Amino acid sequence: MNFQEFSTSFDEDSFNSLTEALNTGLKRLDFTNNMSGQIAENITIGAGLEVEIPHSLKVTPKYRIILKQQGNGVITDGSENWTSRFIYLKNEGAVDVIISVFLARG
Repeated sequence: MNFQEFSTSFDEDSFNSLTEALNTGLKRLDFTNNMSGQIAENITIGAGLEVEIPHSLKVTPKYRIILKQQGNGVITDGSENWTSRFIYLKNEGAVDVIISVFLARG
């Protein structure tokens, strides 16, 4: 649905139409088709260890979001600089963790 079709006046009908369109459109969003990034899944990081995580973005990611985590660790950026092929994350906790992480382009 094209948002230019909506009235610029604010009344109950235009608000309801816009809300319905947004609800319908947002239900279709997913990481794969609507985000400029990649998801790396089931990455195990041992207690106190830093790991190299490969990606296929062909640019250096700017951000990362932990989507899922098993284990009570604290995940931080590693000491190595991220590259167009790898990122580095460290588990500062005392137990092993398994994570899924979203890597976003800048």
